[in-house]
Amino acid sequence: EPQLSAAKGQKAEERLQEAIEQLEKVASEFTDAALANAAEQVQQLIDEQSGVQQETQELRNRSQQSEMRPEDFRKASELANEQRELQQDLEALENTLENLPEQLREENPEAARNVTDATRRLTEEQTAGDMSTAQRALQWRSFRAAELNQQEVVETLRQVQGDLQQAQANMANTE
Repeated sequence: EPQLSAAKGQKAEERLQEAIEQLEKVASEFTDAALANAAEQVQQLIDEQSGVQQETQELRNRSQQSEMRPEDFRKASELANEQRELQQDLEALENTLENLPEQLREENPEAARNVTDATRRLTEEQTAGDMSTAQRALQWRSFRAAELNQQEVVETLRQVQGDLQQAQANMANTE
């Protein structure tokens, strides 16, 4: 009788350990996916911001060569709206990044630090502010100022991308 109870207890303990390992695996896959999603968001922001910057540069060049045409004024307004949308996308990214370090901390403190660096970089470089300034500059058709701020944004996003790539590499090393 006592041996049977001990065997049942041992079996239950093994099942519990298996369940814990399964949960840890699922949690790890979840954080991997969240990190990959954040990296994808950054890449998309870089691509879109670079596109808006390119169009701003084209408008700036045209405005320096001749009088602005009515379609140039419309284009400037469209770009200002796109810039505002990019700022909202950045805020969504910041929200995503804010929660990631906590999810990563136990599994991979180094990756958590990389994500924290990315978040801090966005704040310290005032990326949202640069986007807002670029948007206002576009509204006022100050294309040079818009372009300079857009360049700052792209450079910061590339650094953030590097932080996230480092976090992904650190995650891959622990699997």
